[in-house]
Amino acid sequence: MYNEYSSKHLPVWYQNLSLHDSYIVDVNKDDINNTLTVNVKYDDNKHTKYQIIFYNYEIIENCNLNSSTIIADELYINFNNVEFHLMVDTYAKNDVTLEYFTISCEKLEFRFLPKFIAKARNFPTENLIISKKGKAFT
Repeated sequence: MYNEYSSKHLPVWYQNLSLHDSYIVDVNKDDINNTLTVNVKYDDNKHTKYQIIFYNYEIIENCNLNSSTIIADELYINFNNVEFHLMVDTYAKNDVTLEYFTISCEKLEFRFLPKFIAKARNFPTENLIISKKGKAFT
């Protein structure tokens, strides 16, 4: 699924993370800092919440992410950037409507909220940052 360079540089925790069936609560854009924050809820009876923050980003393929459900995600780390792809169901016209969102950024951050739930799901409890230089770190 991932290109060879990405597969060597993706953090182990990402390979165990499944965003499938996560619900996008809302998306917040900050033009001053050039960040995009996606607030996500995973309904796993523990109501795990997390944020995905994109720094210095460029949207390549856009759709309405608000109130959509994530069907699939892919993360690519290249020499120049981090690229994140989502396939979402936007429920347009009360039917399954698959749309695609692709974003390129210098840095991507996952914030798991609250931390005790992240720990229970074997996710790191610190914020996770993936940089464009191909280094994944907390």
